[in-house]
Amino acid sequence: MSDQNQNCIIIHGCPSDAEKAMNLATRTYDTHWIPLLKRNLIAAGIATETPLMPDPWGPSYQKFKTEFENYEVGENTILVGHSCGSAFLVRWLGETKRKIFKLILVAPWKIPDGNDKFRQEFYIYPIDENIKSRVSEIVMFTADDEEDEGKESLKIFHQALGGEVIKLKGRGHYTLGDMGTEEFPELLEKLVSFDNRKALIVPINSKHQIFIQDRRGHKKPDWGYFGGEIEVDETPTQAIRPVA
Repeated sequence: MSDQNQNCIIIHGCPSDAEKAMNLATRTYDTHWIPLLKRNLIAAGIATETPLMPDPWGPSYQKFKTEFENYEVGENTILVGHSCGSAFLVRWLGETKRKIFKLILVAPWKIPDGNDKFRQEFYIYPIDENIKSRVSEIVMFTADDEEDEGKESLKIFHQALGGEVIKLKGRGHYTLGDMGTEEFPELLEKLVSFDNRKALIVPINSKHQIFIQDRRGHKKPDWGYFGGEIEVDETPTQAIRPVA
């Protein structure tokens, strides 16, 4: 498919600590790996939005939906959800029957906490299994040390939607505290590919290092390129492309 007009929307998770989340200085739900991923996707030529969902500590599907529908979603769109953001996206895709390019669920969650009325309403809904027929690619990220309810949530989503499951070591619930870094190269590689005809570079981390790849597929963080040539008048950013 053409790389033109691709866009990505990333939906953050729902914090449990309302007081902390409401304070701009202490909130983390819209951070973790999200800002860095956004910068890298924009550098790769993919227009990317990271909307702030209203009152995510007491999530409301209708409020999320109202905010989310301010953004353009089409057949070239990539949707990425973290935790409760995944639950929202799956519900929205089921209700609207939209066709999209890719759906990425990171530490997806489907099990409400105890008697929390907000999360009961938010998480309990039937999954439309036909979503998989309207999405070109579905990928789900989990971890070996994810909470049991998180692992069970992933099973629920995967049984309904299928797709690729990627299980990484030591990532927990894919928060900054669990990962110890804002870098998430495994996710970036699912969204951005390299042209195998030449060595290409793209920013990948907070140290402004880059990923370089030669024709054999070898990658390392460095500055520069090897194993090929950048075309005349072509910048490194122009040389990379979204995953087809």
